[in-house]
Amino acid sequence: MKVAAAFVAPLLLAACATAPPLKHDLPKPAVRIDQTNRIAEIATHQSGAVGVEYRVVVANTTKQPITVRRVDLQSVGSGAYSLPLLTKPFALVIQPGQSSFVEMSGPAYILDPAVLIANGPVTLRLTLAYETTGGSNQLVLMQQVFPPSD
Repeated sequence: MKVAAAFVAPLLLAACATAPPLKHDLPKPAVRIDQTNRIAEIATHQSGAVGVEYRVVVANTTKQPITVRRVDLQSVGSGAYSLPLLTKPFALVIQPGQSSFVEMSGPAYILDPAVLIANGPVTLRLTLAYETTGGSNQLVLMQQVFPPSD
């Protein structure tokens, strides 16, 4: 048993050491999350999930192109609804000084079926995985989102 542990431990360390490190000194893009739909009134009379749609706007404030590779969204804390983890891959190239967006949608679970509360604010955690000519990186942010006004 000790021989197996002595053999496996160096292999695990070597495997971890070969993963490319994230570059923490790379410039970061500016990101904003917008909820693009309102929860329908029918939500007061149903149980289960309702669809929620988001637009994630990415502004490349760097001096080099960036490629958005993945976006993760998930609600944190209490809010109008609970959003389980949404993960979506992308291959979106954004040139320096330009902005673009990606759209995501998923099931939201309303915690209180009153429409005014269902259309209230929700805090989301976003993880944006992106690449530049300098390497791979990720940006993590928390933002409170609101549905669009009527």
